[in-house]
Amino acid sequence: MGPSGCSYEEWRHVAASNYGHTSVRLISEIHSYSTHYAYSHHNSRFILSRVEKAYSRPTFGTQFKIVEALRQAGLSVVSLPVCRESTHSSPSEVPYWVDGPGNYWFCRRFIKHRQADWSSNTLIERAAVTLADVHRAEVKPWLPAHEFYHFVADRLDPYYWSVLEILNRFGDLVARLHESHMSPDEAIEVMHLAKELPAEARDIDLGPVGLTHADYRPENILVSRRGRILEVIDWDRARPDHQLFDAVVAGLQFAKWNSQRGRNDLQVAHRFVDVYRDACGIDVDAAAVRWMFRFTFVKALLLSRNPGLWLPLFRAYTDTDRSISIPVGSAPVLTY
Repeated sequence: MGPSGCSYEEWRHVAASNYGHTSVRLISEIHSYSTHYAYSHHNSRFILSRVEKAYSRPTFGTQFKIVEALRQAGLSVVSLPVCRESTHSSPSEVPYWVDGPGNYWFCRRFIKHRQADWSSNTLIERAAVTLADVHRAEVKPWLPAHEFYHFVADRLDPYYWSVLEILNRFGDLVARLHESHMSPDEAIEVMHLAKELPAEARDIDLGPVGLTHADYRPENILVSRRGRILEVIDWDRARPDHQLFDAVVAGLQFAKWNSQRGRNDLQVAHRFVDVYRDACGIDVDAAAVRWMFRFTFVKALLLSRNPGLWLPLFRAYTDTDRSISIPVGSAPVLTY
């Protein structure tokens, strides 16, 4: 039994019985939130992913319907998984994944890529344009037909709530400050940043609601040796939301990548969002962008698995945004 809790024989059995990959050689086993087995079969390479079932997340199979719709819309930076060879009960539903006891499995072809240097302004700008292409893809007629908008917030962990869902339950979100690992001074800063968000949102146009990736970051973008974006992966969090929020979160993810390597440059995030807005053509003003940055920090610090990773960027943001005046000594009283 390996560290993933999955035996060597188990993943081999899944590969053989569902995809016909009987002569396999394991290349590497990668652990993140899921477990990924990179292996060769004849002259091809594949990645078999094992994902623990979590009913507080968006429905697992929805991601493949989204990718299928994006492919039909002409987007070249997404690819469907390998189709299972086994029969399926519904001929209209393509079996892209294996529904196992306690886990889902799916297989995709390995795409040759390099470890990208996301300190490159050119590469970051290409990533921003690619996200704009995703948002502009003509998938809107497809979404309602597949009940994509029928996400049930009560079933989802708050981390997966949309902007609107969080604003509607903002008091519950702020109450999580008591469960956080922030210092009292940090909690005061976050509460001050948060207190006006719901009221301000009523007077600001936050831009269109549509398809969002919801996890657009360096680790989920495959890049060629020449710096071309080959594929965007990991669509399991994709859902309808404010697309500006998707862009701001993405910009901060690239800034965080640089921050973790000693480059505390919040301008990476602002540059990403500026390029995205130009490419996407969305008409939102500076107040909406500033609001979305504040909202994103509040959500990340209260709901992310590792809020400490966001604190350096949060510090840089409060130092540079002159519209924020942090009180000293006592927390503001929040009422909703």
